[in-house]
Amino acid sequence: MRVWRLVLVLGLVATSIAPTGCDSASPAPDKRRGAEESITLTPATYAEFDRVVRSKKGSVVLVDIWATWCPPCRQAFPHVVEWHNRYSELGLECISLSVDGQNDRGDRADALQFLKAQKATFTNFLWVSSTEEAGRELGHRYRFANMLPHQVVFGRNGQRVWNSQEEPMPPNGVDRLIRDELEKK
Repeated sequence: MRVWRLVLVLGLVATSIAPTGCDSASPAPDKRRGAEESITLTPATYAEFDRVVRSKKGSVVLVDIWATWCPPCRQAFPHVVEWHNRYSELGLECISLSVDGQNDRGDRADALQFLKAQKATFTNFLWVSSTEEAGRELGHRYRFANMLPHQVVFGRNGQRVWNSQEEPMPPNGVDRLIRDELEKK
């Protein structure tokens, strides 16, 4: 009987000191709410994708080439989102290029769902080029050799300063490279 009284008293005390206007059913306000709706995945040929990357000259540009069916890509992608959130106001432009849809292992819906889950509010493209020439151009300019994930950093002058296939680097190294490039004016 004593235990029940104690539980009852503690329950009454707890409810009497609860802050007014607090509804546990309503979530805390999310400043990024609505961001998911603004996330898009634009189908693009090599020419369209490269035009957008080149148009960002004056900014530091991080390009991430990835696919949903690639476990290392899924593991690395949150770093891209983190860098975007941390450095976009300082001049970093992140651009992702999903190669989902190039085979039967992934498609546009999978990629868009992944981007929304990651809150990837930067520019996102879906590779739709299927010509050998486009593949060669992507390989040449971005040093892409069909190894995923693949990241490339361009300095403010539009010149490539790093790519992950020629110089693998841990996330903290990429972070340092981005900061160094952002400090250059």
